[in-house]
Amino acid sequence: MTWAGLAKAKRCGGSCCGLPSGATKPAGAVADGDDVLVFDPDLTHLGVLDCVEKTTLILFEAAPDLPERSVVDWPDPADYLGFVDTAVKAGATILYVDRFELDSRRIEREEVRLGADHKLVGELRSHEGETISVLAMWVLHGIGHALTVMADWYVDLDERLDTAAMAVADQETAGRRAKRADLVIELANLPEFAAAKNEAGRTRVVDGHLGGLLQFQGGPMLVQEVKDYFDTHVLPGIEADMAERARELLDAKKSKKDVAAVLGIGTTKLDNLLARYPAR
Repeated sequence: MTWAGLAKAKRCGGSCCGLPSGATKPAGAVADGDDVLVFDPDLTHLGVLDCVEKTTLILFEAAPDLPERSVVDWPDPADYLGFVDTAVKAGATILYVDRFELDSRRIEREEVRLGADHKLVGELRSHEGETISVLAMWVLHGIGHALTVMADWYVDLDERLDTAAMAVADQETAGRRAKRADLVIELANLPEFAAAKNEAGRTRVVDGHLGGLLQFQGGPMLVQEVKDYFDTHVLPGIEADMAERARELLDAKKSKKDVAAVLGIGTTKLDNLLARYPAR
């Protein structure tokens, strides 16, 4: 049987596979030829305990906290009998077994990620108190040998929760980006921003519009974003209007010097505007 999440039973009454006598096939088992694959950490827990009783191993119902680099995973999670047998043959003296339940803290984490009313959180909540995994371990020469069983329903639900959380995060990120873009556009279209002559002036305009909270909105980075948007989307329109106004004044027999003075620019810039923006 899968005793690392999986239990393999070959048409036996129970005890020949390590199951307690009278054990029945768990609901949710998946048939595979003559075998039955069962994702049930509770059965794994009972099977390991039953198996250890038939050996000289000392059972310790808690798992040591070893660094990840000092732990080796048992290669076949379906073979808990071989796992226990190897512990005996290798000379281990203690077999650690720990069982983990779905607790309120795990549920609360998903409530924060997805919201308490999310349907997947409700599904998770319905399993509160159930076993989600079992860890068996024996340690030799500082190396832990671990067999882990995850409940099939938990593996599936955990994946769906992560997928939903990523979707929520993407939506939140998109929402923040949209709000940021709206703010940049709003600031870039302020007449005061267009009138600012340098970076210091632009910074004062943006900070003033934000009520002195520019430092919490990205500081110089936001000012630069506004400047970039202004240069590519707002300024061309302003300059095109100035060129059109200049032509109207020139058509009215105004000199270039007078036109430049009216527009508040130099004659060189006036020439550049007229060249860059042909008559509409």
